[in-house]
Amino acid sequence: MITAEAKTRRGLFITHQVGDKLFFEIPPTELDKDMLIVGRFDRAAAPEPRARAGGAGGGGFGDYGGDEFMERTLRWDRVGDHVVLRSPSFNITADSTQSVYRSVESSNFAPIIAMFPIETWGPDSAPVIDVTRLFTTSIPEIAAIRGTIDATRSYIERVVSFPENVEIQAAQTGVPAASGGGRGGAPAGGRGGGVQMAQSVLAHWSMIKLPDDPMPVRYADQRIGFFTTRTVDFGSPQQVAVPREFITHQVGDKLFFEIPPTEL
Repeated sequence: MITAEAKTRRGLFITHQVGDKLFFEIPPTELDKDMLIVGRFDRAAAPEPRARAGGAGGGGFGDYGGDEFMERTLRWDRVGDHVVLRSPSFNITADSTQSVYRSVESSNFAPIIAMFPIETWGPDSAPVIDVTRLFTTSIPEIAAIRGTIDATRSYIERVVSFPENVEIQAAQTGVPAASGGGRGGAPAGGRGGGVQMAQSVLAHWSMIKLPDDPMPVRYADQRIGFFTTRTVDFGSPQQVAVPREFITHQVGDKLFFEIPPTEL
């Protein structure tokens, strides 16, 4: 399964590239934990100028390198002989110490993105799974192309694992859904001649470990321009479901280095 020719990198997950396949070896301590995944285009297909200007035809797709195409929470769970990848939702919330919390959890059942059979086991009962199709097939929650991805024209380019994140780069080729603009697909006419043309992108996913101790939330203020996220709080003291809006922020850790005075 994991041969001597495998390219293995150790970090948050142990990753193994064996030929065209990518395997994740997930430490048991990282199962049943929320993590963040962010997808961006490293290289993409920009729209034709006449298509963007409203002219007839055009075969562009409206994406540029650096654009973000997805962001969501992930959770890896073991269920029997499979590892299940879920995407938890926080559309409704309540404090875990409140009696309403169980009802809220019952209404927040996380959708399953994919299931992976356990191929083998690593040390300390770490399941090893083949996740190649997660990045080379049409899995809507993860895919960079909103449409049908051709696995025969898609492949894993590069994988790097660090202590708190895993970076995956893959080329995806497919025919976008016919909705026009952005990742929706190519308009009829122009070079396409009314036929949906294939699109290729080089996509990059960052899977990031979330802090063990969550940061305190900060309420949004419309007078200040922050990126925000919304939820409905069912644990409000007002005995009514209250919409909440929080700013999105990341942890910034101070790093102190011993620098010789001669180098200052």
